[in-house]
Amino acid sequence: MKGIGISPGLVLGKAFVYKEESLFKRYYVKCQREEVDRLKVALDQAKKEIELIYNESKTLVGEDADIFIAHKEMLEDPELINGIIDIIINEGINSEWAIHKVINNFISLFKLRNNEYIDAKIIDLKDISSRLIRILAGSKLAAPLEWEGELIIIAKELTPSNILQMDKRVRGIVTEFGGITSHTSILSKASNIPMVIGVNNITELVVDGDFIILDAYEGRIILNPCEDAIKEYQERKRQRIKFWELHRVRDRETITQDGYKVKVTGNIAGVEDIKNLLAVGAEGVGLFRTENLFLEGLLDEEEQFQLYKRAVDLLGNHQLTIRTLDVGGDKAIPYLNLPKENNPFLGLRGIRVSLLREELFKIQLRAIYRASIYGSLRLMFPMISRIEEIRAAKALIAQVQEELMKEGIPFEPVEIGMMVETPAAAIHSAAFAREVDFFSIGTNDLIQYTLAVDRDNKNVMELYDPYHPAVLRLIKLVIDNGCRAGIKVSMCGELASNSKLIPLFLAMGLDEFSMDHNLILNSKYIISRSNRGELEGQVDLILNLSTSCEVEKYLDNLITNILN
Repeated sequence: MKGIGISPGLVLGKAFVYKEESLFKRYYVKCQREEVDRLKVALDQAKKEIELIYNESKTLVGEDADIFIAHKEMLEDPELINGIIDIIINEGINSEWAIHKVINNFISLFKLRNNEYIDAKIIDLKDISSRLIRILAGSKLAAPLEWEGELIIIAKELTPSNILQMDKRVRGIVTEFGGITSHTSILSKASNIPMVIGVNNITELVVDGDFIILDAYEGRIILNPCEDAIKEYQERKRQRIKFWELHRVRDRETITQDGYKVKVTGNIAGVEDIKNLLAVGAEGVGLFRTENLFLEGLLDEEEQFQLYKRAVDLLGNHQLTIRTLDVGGDKAIPYLNLPKENNPFLGLRGIRVSLLREELFKIQLRAIYRASIYGSLRLMFPMISRIEEIRAAKALIAQVQEELMKEGIPFEPVEIGMMVETPAAAIHSAAFAREVDFFSIGTNDLIQYTLAVDRDNKNVMELYDPYHPAVLRLIKLVIDNGCRAGIKVSMCGELASNSKLIPLFLAMGLDEFSMDHNLILNSKYIISRSNRGELEGQVDLILNLSTSCEVEKYLDNLITNILN
């Protein structure tokens, strides 16, 4: 069975099929006011629970724990709470059913706006609904069966609270539904719990106690495997553990066996993530996703400046790469009032939004340039497909620089780069290389646009293929054109941390690999064990293979030889 690996890892254990029981029925109450009081007591208890979870989880997952601040704010939302109270009073029904009805109404409205940001909000609503109903029913959280050994949770979907309140013996998660950037997925990564999503009908195919191999590196599930398969994966797990525990590479520069130096940097969604990166030996920030700063409201220039300055200060001598606001597509920010689109992935997103909303774009550029005097900083533009977009963005930078000079505000020169995440940008990269100081390959979008596959659509997600020769050829073309132009090429998509592909990208000449913090030691170790000179001669051979299966098999043997 196949799905999408969200949080990497390899687990062999028994399955526990998580099915949240229905804890309530609809009934009419004798006194609506008493029922409202009952609801308010449950709301207070739910908020206390969330505060406790937040405080306990902050040390574990850092800024990702802020999800629970959002949950608490939902429980204080007048529209939501008053809606529940109105139904209790007007219809005379119990609190559990009123909560169920109001939350489902919100969810139905959200489902009309099909994007990943809204999907995450739906999970959050289900989380607070489940918590309130459980408190009202006096029920305890579901717990895994009393089995020895590692447990793998099998579920249709899970909430953020489920992740942080799991039994300590839970070592893996498999779900039918979920998004790559959902809050549940973010927390599974931060908690280092291997997770695979998008496995069709998994809750129907698996029963409690089934033995499962969960390979979250490859998104593969093996149900009740034979002894030979168990032995094979036990050996694979030993190999994985061997290099995950080798912290000796943490504080060293990332250099191959034959002396070729690259950078392994990190992707962040907020300033607090930098602490996690530095703790595992990251050599800078290769991607600061600034759109995450704007989810709750618009930040003015001073607020942005202080955030970027703090990030630069925390990094010290390391470089900070800021991606300008990347919204649209699967990343909706409602208060921007962008038009509703039938196909948002091909619509108003990335640099197109910034050029349309110049006033917002210039505020961000001013904040970035003001922060430039405090350390090493560069910026890059998302979703570029035309030379005119780069030139228009650079023209706005020139305006910002002129304004700052007139105001007597100091700034330093900043390297300007672009994301290469469309086939157009990759194919035309020789021309783009004359316009920018560096490339950053965004493989997540590059794959889905090249293969015409929505990576979050469970009907076609198995066609989302990182080993497709066409994708690898485009990546090679970008690296080659960057090298010819004398500019650096980095990669900040999921493929940058793919153990099998790292040696291939190293051989192609990639300068920088940027990834989530929990994959940095893994990647640094693989690179330190590789010999780039020996790998270079295999690039053409790999790219001339006809199928993804042939490519993956070849790379399997390659990484095995490197690690043995």
